[in-house]
Parts: sequence; C-alpha cells; structure tokens
Amino acid sequence: MKLRNLLLTGIITALLLPVASFAEEVEHDERDWKEFRLEQVAKYTPDQLVEWTRLFDSKEVLKSEREVLKTELDILIETVWKPLIESEKKEVKEAIQAYADDLKVKVEAGDLTKEEATSLLEAFKAEIRVDFEEIKAKREADKAERETDKVYCDGLREDRKTINESIKLAVENGELDLIAGYLNEILVINQTLELHVIEINELIQDKINEINDL
Repeated sequence: MKLRNLLLTGIITALLLPVASFAEEVEHDERDWKEFRLEQVAKYTPDQLVEWTRLFDSKEVLKSEREVLKTELDILIETVWKPLIESEKKEVKEAIQAYADDLKVKVEAGDLTKEEATSLLEAFKAEIRVDFEEIKAKREADKAERETDKVYCDGLREDRKTINESIKLAVENGELDLIAGYLNEILVINQTLELHVIEINELIQDKINEINDL
C-alpha cells in the first residue's frame, strides 16, 4: 500500500498557512507607496536604489508565482490527492476485514482460539495505527514550525512598521541624518522576508512534484 507516502503528503495543509508578505502596507497621502519609497531611497540611500527596485519587482513576481502554484496545488489536491486518500482508506478497511475473515475461518477450523484471533487482529490494527500516528505527529510538527515561522515574520513586519514611524518622526523633527539608517534597517527586513516567501514557494512546488509522482 502507498498509505504512508500518500498521507505524508498531507503536510501540504501546513504550507497553506498565511505567508508574511515583504510588501509594505503603508498609506502616504494617497500617493503610490512604491514611488514614495523609491524617492526616499534615491534621496537618502541612493547606493541602495537598485536593490530596492529589485525588491519591489520581486514582490510582484513572487506573489504571482505563489498564486499560480497554489491554484495548481488546489487542483491536484481535489483531482489526485483526495481520491487517492479515499482509495487507500478503503484498501486499509478491506485489508482489515479480509484478515478478520481469515482469522474467523481459522477459529472455526480449530487452528486458533478466539482469544488468539482477537490478539492477532488487534496487533494487525496496531501496526496500521503506527503509520497514522507517525503521519499525524509529522503533520503537527510541520504545522507548528510554519506557525512559528509566521510569528517570526509578523514580528519583522511590526519592526518595519515601527521603523517607518521613526522615519516619519525624523522628518518632522528635522533629524534627516537618521533616515538613511532607518531605510537600511527596513531594507534588511524586506530582504529577509523575501527569502521567506521564496522558501514557501519552493515548498509548495515540492508538494506539487510529490503529488505528481504518486
């Protein structure tokens, strides 16, 4: 049976947790945020303008890529993975019943006692349950890892929000010499979050490949 491989693919649910974006969700006098940010960068950290521009472009590419991947994964889940899971569940149920019927025949023939047959049947079921327990434990561990990762990324986004407030205050107070440092801090945060999104897209692609190989 392919039960173990099929159900291990169930960790895809953990991959579909909300992903922390590295896009900045900030309004600024109804102006385009990208335009406003790049103007800031050009003024205070011009040496980083190319990297900032790349990150804005990357955000759009990765967002579109993930939408395509998620659509493909959703289709595979419905058309391949779920039907295979149901088939495997049915096969397991039939295997248990067939084993139980075989034990019953042996009891009726006097080859086994009822107690021995019951013990053998429970051992057979327990062996199957081991697979399910291992699968469940793996899924829970993977889900916990993704949730921890999300908390970390949400923390970075909060840090970024705080730094943006610091930039606003620096402008208001005329402390323009502080802005370059703040922009560089945000740049590092955005680069870190970009790597996170890339990793998630790669993980989804891996799950797509796994299902296609079933």
